Amino acid sequence: MKKLVRRLRFFVEVLLGFIVIALVICVAAYFWNRTDKTREEIIQAFNTEARSEDGTSFWRFGVRGQNVIFIHGLFGSKYTFEKLVPFLANEFQIWAYDLRGFGFTDPRDAMDLPGQVDQLLKLMNENRLAKAVLVGHSMGGAVAQAFAARYPNRVEHLVLVSSVDVLDTSSNPSQDTSMREVFFSFVNSQWGPKLMPLLAGRGTMRKLMNRLVANPQTISDADILELTYPLLRPGFWRQLPEVLTPAPEAWKTAINRMMKGHGFPVTTIWGMNDTWSPPPQGETLCSRFRSCQFTFIEGVGHLPQMEAPEKFSTKLITSVKL
Repeated sequence: MKKLVRRLRFFVEVLLGFIVIALVICVAAYFWNRTDKTREEIIQAFNTEARSEDGTSFWRFGVRGQNVIFIHGLFGSKYTFEKLVPFLANEFQIWAYDLRGFGFTDPRDAMDLPGQVDQLLKLMNENRLAKAVLVGHSMGGAVAQAFAARYPNRVEHLVLVSSVDVLDTSSNPSQDTSMREVFFSFVNSQWGPKLMPLLAGRGTMRKLMNRLVANPQTISDADILELTYPLLRPGFWRQLPEVLTPAPEAWKTAINRMMKGHGFPVTTIWGMNDTWSPPPQGETLCSRFRSCQFTFIEGVGHLPQMEAPEKFSTKLITSVKL
């Protein structure tokens, strides 16, 4: 009987130990990931954001010059281009918007590549933009490529920044790229969208940004918070599998045709320390086009527009105004 009691006591102590450890981890994770706004405040901000007729949240800066439309990447928003405004507002009319389901744009209608192209077309039509310079960063580069393939007469200049290569089917052996593929697989899994709302937050975003940029000190705590808010919006993670749906074959064919016969200038801008999309991928992407200028920025990673906004702006102005 005493042996049984000792065993029961042992199991109870072990169980309590696990519970205490789990609670400590949960509390530490809460303080590590918490933001300065509650989910309710984030939802309120989401509901009061200014939008276009179809629900797209966008900014407009500048009053003269060419129209330049910035298209953000995965886990990004129009905020990722905010640091460029002081350097570009006197040169261009700047448009930056949130893709469907990102930032402060509702996850309405189709959110795959054709749906995102449709959103951009509506934004341009509503604001009477006959043509524009398209600047697509990362995943936004795929949207820019697809739009240029579908509506080439609406593109004045195509600028791809650390962009996705829609036609690339190879796998890169680098560690970061392999981890990227694992992450995408997790997000597309049954449990990914259920667990990510619990894991996402300030601390997780900081860890992600530390891998994406060459110098983490260039990304402030305010930057981290602004990037984190949209990820805490209800439903964000459930929609990602649709967003990450590969481009239909018909669209890939159209993009390939556009690359071989485009009538507008093409520029790629890359961070030389980009481990998420290494520079050789940018050179390969640039080589797919009939004519393309490959340019890079030293000492920055996957987010050159945030890490070195002045240098990035100079590259953009030089490329677009050649």
